[in-house]
Amino acid sequence: MVFSIEDIEFKDIDNTFSHLNKNQVVDIINKYYAGEPVKNIISEYNLSVLPTRLVSVFPKVVTNKKCVKCGANLVVKLKSKSYGQINFNEAYCHNCDHREDVPFCKCRYCEEERRMLEENKREYIIEALKQSRAPQKSEGELSSKDVLYMCVILCSLLSEDASVINPLNSSVKPITPSEKWTLEMIKDLLEKDLIVVSDDSDLNAFTIPEDQNGVIYNVLEVRYEINIDPTDGDWNGMLKRLMYPNPEQFSKEFCYGMWRRIAMTESEAYLLHEMRDVRYDFNPGEKTQMVLEYLVDHFSIGQIYNIIYRAVANSTKWYSTGKVSKKRAQNSVITKCEQFGRYAIAEKWNLRVYGRITDLPESMINEVLFNSIMKISSLGFSERPADNF
Repeated sequence: MVFSIEDIEFKDIDNTFSHLNKNQVVDIINKYYAGEPVKNIISEYNLSVLPTRLVSVFPKVVTNKKCVKCGANLVVKLKSKSYGQINFNEAYCHNCDHREDVPFCKCRYCEEERRMLEENKREYIIEALKQSRAPQKSEGELSSKDVLYMCVILCSLLSEDASVINPLNSSVKPITPSEKWTLEMIKDLLEKDLIVVSDDSDLNAFTIPEDQNGVIYNVLEVRYEINIDPTDGDWNGMLKRLMYPNPEQFSKEFCYGMWRRIAMTESEAYLLHEMRDVRYDFNPGEKTQMVLEYLVDHFSIGQIYNIIYRAVANSTKWYSTGKVSKKRAQNSVITKCEQFGRYAIAEKWNLRVYGRITDLPESMINEVLFNSIMKISSLGFSERPADNF
């Protein structure tokens, strides 16, 4: 392609060509693409530029394509000979700077369009959430589990001004020992209308369905509002009661059940961690649940860590001998956990309590239940779950 003056955008031309006229600039471009040595071109036209930089200071080429925003002709940068002269897909508007070759154009037209879209989306979400908002629940209707769950969520995620519950994925520490339980907790509170989605959430957490019937949201990314009516009309007083509940409102039976569930969930989390650590592909099924329940009946969480660690180590050692397949070795872990548990009970082993690991820190529900409600602190980890705490 041979260029003429009409093909070139001389607006804001580089200072490298300030001593030349338009015809000379066009000649330089045509000589470059005709294969004339760059050093010869630089010498002939007395250009102050490195040979490797010559193409980068070439002026833009005007295309026949019009800008969809302002109607001006699009321009495109010239490329080195090794890449071809022009990639018209990279053309952009030299007038308003609109670009069609980037996902998020930052020209003033596109910025305004995005602002309007966000404003419309926000208005739609506010209205959709308003229409679906349930009446407030009475504080007096809350069960022991409701209070515990609200306490855990508020202690983990209540904003500094106490106006909203921040997104689940912003929690500094785990809310429960497993993501599955955390999701169950938030969904339980939502289904009971104890919390509602806040329209102050990040817009990216929402999706508007094609039929524009309601709104879809990511439970991990939205903010929530408390939807509970205080019994005495004192909002701040209710917040304090939820964040620091009276231990007497929780029965021993309830606390024991929650202690067992924490022990089960933490044991499973540690088992999965250790299995992944040795590159075992493992999915806990019904047998695993039964074995863990058996262990929780007789041992503390820390002692179950001990049993799991031994079982995994024993399995990997067996696999390293080359006598068994990896699948058989990994399937033996649960069996060995059960065997170690039986031996420990029958022979009255004094099993050492293993400590927590960095990858599985204490969750907020542990802290609330063991410290604030049951008042047993670290015994929740080092002692077997019992109803006579």
